Amino acid sequence: MKATRKSVAEALEQGKAEGFSDGRVAGRAEGLNEGRNTFLQSDEYKKQVSEHRLQGAKDFLKAPAFKMAVEIQSARFLNEGFDKCVSQIEHLKGFVDGFDRSLLDPSLDANLQPYVEDAAPEIKGEDEFEALISEVGQVPGC
Repeated sequence: MKATRKSVAEALEQGKAEGFSDGRVAGRAEGLNEGRNTFLQSDEYKKQVSEHRLQGAKDFLKAPAFKMAVEIQSARFLNEGFDKCVSQIEHLKGFVDGFDRSLLDPSLDANLQPYVEDAAPEIKGEDEFEALISEVGQVPGC
């Protein structure tokens, strides 16, 4: 009988320890989830996310891949615009009979000289977006 009481007491103590441990783990997980959710709703978190997104955008604008994509797209727009102009001239019968249209070259200026690449704009201060905004402001219609 004494051995039975001892084994029951040990089982009870073990059950209490396990129950306490499980409850502690569950309570801790619940507290962590609640804290995480509170932080995700906070202004501090939203400000940090906003700052990191802006920094990511600035870093992407400096990347060679972005510059290459812009150059490719601008060349595509230039060629499409040039082709539209040629088709309009053709439609309006603006070419002399026998004119070889293959001589037209969108990379040449009015004097049939290659375009000179413009120098990059000087960035005043540390924010390259300010320079970009000032450039866009100089474009008519913007």
